[in-house]
Amino acid sequence: MVLTVNESKEQTEQIHRLQRDEETLEGLIKSEGKRDTIKLHRNAQRLLQPLKVINPYADKLTFISHQTRTRRDHKKYLSLIRSIALLHQYQRPIKTHNHNGKSIKYIEVTEQDIAIAGVLAHEVLGRSLDELPAHTRKLLSKLYEMVQAACNKLNMAQEDYRFTRKEVRDYCGLSHGKRGAQSKILAEPW
Repeated sequence: MVLTVNESKEQTEQIHRLQRDEETLEGLIKSEGKRDTIKLHRNAQRLLQPLKVINPYADKLTFISHQTRTRRDHKKYLSLIRSIALLHQYQRPIKTHNHNGKSIKYIEVTEQDIAIAGVLAHEVLGRSLDELPAHTRKLLSKLYEMVQAACNKLNMAQEDYRFTRKEVRDYCGLSHGKRGAQSKILAEPW
């Protein structure tokens, strides 16, 4: 998973605001509410039985394979499917298989579990599967936005539009120096 840090002034101001909010009565009440929610979640986890999860659809699942990092993400995806099935264990029949005189209890993954995992994986893993680093993706988005606006204004096709590095720096608020441009790109949340 590729994570980036938002080092913008706006993010720092938001963190400061949240830190100040923690010092108020509302912050105390919110903190108590969090504590109650954590307690509820831990109690719910205690209700789960330690069951094995079998995925009868595993051989039919597909996952992108053009990047080596998908080796880890594929395992995360499979684990996500298992976790969703395990959370639904009380809605599933518990099956038993005897192997070498030992009884193994398990539940099976459903197609609905896979569908839910697909939605969640898209949200969570989708960003990490992007071939571009987050800041490069942001710059590309800004460039696309700049070109779209200019083409609409000039009533011309995108492939006919040309721009300079200076125009990009001005539009994106980047400095001229290589070092300054890099730090600005990394700092701006766009």
